[in-house]
Amino acid sequence: MTYLLLFLAFQLIRFVAFGGLVKKAGDNDWKTLVPVLGELTILKMIQRPWWWLLLMYAPIVGYIMYSVVVVESLQVFKRRTFQDHLLGIVSLGLYLRMVSMDEKTTFAGPELRGFKGKGRDWTEAIVFAIVAATVIRTFTIEAYTIPTSSMEKSMMIGDFLFVSKVNYGPRLPMTPLSVPLVHNTIPMTQIPSFVEWIKVPYYRLPGFAKIKNKDIVVFNYPMDPDLPIDKKTNYIKRCVGIPGDTLKVIDAVLHINGSAVELPERARPQFAYSVITNRPLSKKEFEALSSERDITEGGVQNANMKEFAFLLTEENAGYFRNDDRVKDIQPIVERKEQFQEAIFPQSRDYPWNPDQYGPIYIPKKGVEIELTDKNYVFYDRLISVYEGHSFERTEDGFLIDGVESTTYTPELDYYWMMGDNRHNSLDSRFWGYVPENHIVGKAAFVWMSFNKYGSGINKIRWNRLFTFIHGKGGPISFFPYFLVLLIGWWGYKKFIRKPKADAAE
Repeated sequence: MTYLLLFLAFQLIRFVAFGGLVKKAGDNDWKTLVPVLGELTILKMIQRPWWWLLLMYAPIVGYIMYSVVVVESLQVFKRRTFQDHLLGIVSLGLYLRMVSMDEKTTFAGPELRGFKGKGRDWTEAIVFAIVAATVIRTFTIEAYTIPTSSMEKSMMIGDFLFVSKVNYGPRLPMTPLSVPLVHNTIPMTQIPSFVEWIKVPYYRLPGFAKIKNKDIVVFNYPMDPDLPIDKKTNYIKRCVGIPGDTLKVIDAVLHINGSAVELPERARPQFAYSVITNRPLSKKEFEALSSERDITEGGVQNANMKEFAFLLTEENAGYFRNDDRVKDIQPIVERKEQFQEAIFPQSRDYPWNPDQYGPIYIPKKGVEIELTDKNYVFYDRLISVYEGHSFERTEDGFLIDGVESTTYTPELDYYWMMGDNRHNSLDSRFWGYVPENHIVGKAAFVWMSFNKYGSGINKIRWNRLFTFIHGKGGPISFFPYFLVLLIGWWGYKKFIRKPKADAAE
């Protein structure tokens, strides 16, 4: 209904704004009331290609293109001052109606493409670069960085990656009135990059695949309280549970539907280990060890420099086991009785911790859930916040939208996200389910990676450049192949294409 009302309002605004000018240009004003035909009529008037129509209907980009069309319409009627253009944009085009009512307003006709104001070439180039980038960012791929260590060493701090929107289907913007190419604040300020004058319901275009167990996924952090869904902070985790799964963690080992989970070869999860050496290590030895094995988390546990706690991959744990200086190395696993209040669902009826967790069911769209005095803590936020119903616990049971209920049927699918750095990850174990409308896309490709501890040429992690995040076997860098293609293209232009062009002249 929201989309329909917005669409009808747009048709009316377009007729009021452009009808008079279209008539002055020698066409029928009623055409501006008809979807598609109206845009094509206006584009014909300003002599712009038909495919601009597609951009005019694209989310976010559509508002930019509408402003461009308003300005171009003023241009072809010889209204070329900054004041005219500003009034046209600020009034959502309604200023054009006033212009059309002026008897002195005439259609420029053949002149309309000939006039170029100062700086207009640059302005057009910048506007269409923004339009193209916004379309790509919204519907295909978007660039992200890894800011925290929650996915170490599968994904590392300093990784720059592309996230695919097409795999799971592009999600249409829910707050379409926003500054292009930024997320929730304008860079270098705390000013919001969006306004909530118009909010549209969740809708996702068809994708190529559904989220699978073990996919690395970018999503909006569901616990951001004061932001629209599509403007919440972006998180990246591994999806370890899909709708309908039952999840359990036993002694830090993840189980799905009763079976222990084996992560892909490209995953390099980290766990906490206690390391005891048979002699004190000097500060220099400790720093050298950390640097050599790229250990970025952990440190000295005792002033005697013999007891350490590290977050290690299995590879690094094996290295310590074979080190002559190491007396003992043991995984750090919390016991069952070590209840943590911060753990979802924050209830003493479920005395869990990150290493001893569950079982917990992951809700599936359309599959009924029974509500009890004990288990409702899993679903109260799901019902009231994520799906927007009133939910109240009473002496006799539960009220959902004022109706007594003992069951609830979810309207969305839900997912369970966990970091590969299992002992240093704020994930679903702490805040629960991730609704499908919070999903952004699938992590696809690392194109650059910087090691903040490196220097010079070693600042770049060369083995991570141009690597696919998912796939069989270990990660392979395609950077050498890219260099060969780049050099080949340069050689072709320098030694083949250019000499041929010079000879033709």
